[in-house]
Amino acid sequence: MIEEKERNGITRAVLSGILASGNLDRQSLLKASELQGQIKNFQTSFNLFADSATKTMRENIVTELSNKKVQRIIDDVLLSGKTSNFITDASTWFNHSTAKINLLKELEDNIASSVIGYTEKVISNYQESNNINLYISIFVFILVLVGFIVLGSIIAKNIKKANQSISEVVELSEQGNFEKRINELMLGPDFRQLVKNLNKLLDVYQNSSEVFNGKINELASGYVPDKIEGDYKGKFLGIQNSINTLIDVLNNFLIDLLDIYDNHSRGFINEKIDIAKFDGVFSSITDNVNELVKDHINTNKKIINAITEYTEGNFAKDWEDLPGDREFINESVNNIKKNLLSIVDEVNNFNFAIQNGNTFYRIDLDHFKGDWKQIPSGINNISESFLNPINDTIDSLKRMAD
Repeated sequence: MIEEKERNGITRAVLSGILASGNLDRQSLLKASELQGQIKNFQTSFNLFADSATKTMRENIVTELSNKKVQRIIDDVLLSGKTSNFITDASTWFNHSTAKINLLKELEDNIASSVIGYTEKVISNYQESNNINLYISIFVFILVLVGFIVLGSIIAKNIKKANQSISEVVELSEQGNFEKRINELMLGPDFRQLVKNLNKLLDVYQNSSEVFNGKINELASGYVPDKIEGDYKGKFLGIQNSINTLIDVLNNFLIDLLDIYDNHSRGFINEKIDIAKFDGVFSSITDNVNELVKDHINTNKKIINAITEYTEGNFAKDWEDLPGDREFINESVNNIKKNLLSIVDEVNNFNFAIQNGNTFYRIDLDHFKGDWKQIPSGINNISESFLNPINDTIDSLKRMAD
């Protein structure tokens, strides 16, 4: 019964590690299955050699319900064929298995009490006997019993230490802290290999999480890191592939952005990013970039077309105003049209005045700013070079006529 209790304690530690990691590997499966076989063998031996009173004591203390709760969790982990996504978490398993172990400890204490009571009864029945062999046998029996009790106490202390250490590690792991390790020297040799395997499992989780978090932090900081290298397996391989795929997508996106910038700077303004190379939100971003570039190009074409129309003398077409921060373009284009129309109007007024004999008419330069003054100023200069002699002649003729 003590051996059965010890194997239950080791099973509790093994399954706690499996459920805390969420992953059943081959070594853990073999260890847990071996322990289950040993437990069943010790139960068979107990039922074979214990008397009916002791069997009844076991049935009253270690109830069928407590056995079923523990066995249901064991079957889910070892017999369901799953290696992850178990029904029970580590904390629930630990509580149920601890409850059963406590019941086995209670049974141990009761059996020990009954054996001591039986010993006292034997001593009472043979108090008058001077058979030295009887006393020797009783003394040896008591020594053996005390030895078993001491051995059970030592085993129980080792199990308690292991359970406390494993519980602390499991609790920290559930909070995302994989730095805590169990001191192997604190436990007996039978538990050290189990602790080594659990510490090795924590090393795998800590090292992998540090690599993955490092790459994610670089991405979050605006840098595109090198891809993750290493021989990862299982779910770690899935995380590695996902992060590396994201890095590839971002690198391709940046390369395409640089290419489109280079093409447009060399005059190939119809080039755009191929959105078929991207999926999901990256496809939407690429499409939006293409539309943004297209919109700016269309704005430039619209400005050029309008100015071309105005320089060719077609002022009938009105400028369609641009929204938002591009309002300054509306003012600039409209001012070009306004200045050109002003020149046309002034030239028409000048022609009309000359045709009606007003040779002293000049274009008012105050209506124009900057280099726009040069056009009407030139017309005034030309008119003066032609009209001033005519005006002088007319003045001379008038004086002669007078």
